[in-house]
Amino acid sequence: MNANIGNVSEEKERNTEMRNGEAKIINRFGFKLLSLYIRHRIGNDPNYEQSAMFYNVEDGQVVGPFEFVYEIGDGSWYDYWYIKIVTSESTTYKNKEDFHCSVRASDDGKKVTIIIYGDKPHFTVEKTDSESCSCNLNKV
Repeated sequence: MNANIGNVSEEKERNTEMRNGEAKIINRFGFKLLSLYIRHRIGNDPNYEQSAMFYNVEDGQVVGPFEFVYEIGDGSWYDYWYIKIVTSESTTYKNKEDFHCSVRASDDGKKVTIIIYGDKPHFTVEKTDSESCSCNLNKV
């Protein structure tokens, strides 16, 4: 499949394939999350976006699956992840808009795990084969 996705000034021929993925999300923040919003984009393009909202996520609880579409192959675009949470103490945290962590062909896209931590607030995107990624959550 040839795809043209992404915010680029120069279009180029690409040989990519779209795949369906699923992520489970684990709350290890230390508090109940009143809301948890997650968004995934290919190439940070809003036309290729999936999102979900979860409510009343207890500390230690696993939610999902969050279904997303990712791209593999020569010239594939990055996977961008965005999380915004509101804790039971009514504190809001979110990450920067341009955090990317791509799921690769060697990963099993159905086994992605996202863990939200409260100690030095951050989250990780853990995959089956390629390197995990981490991003800070900033107080709003």
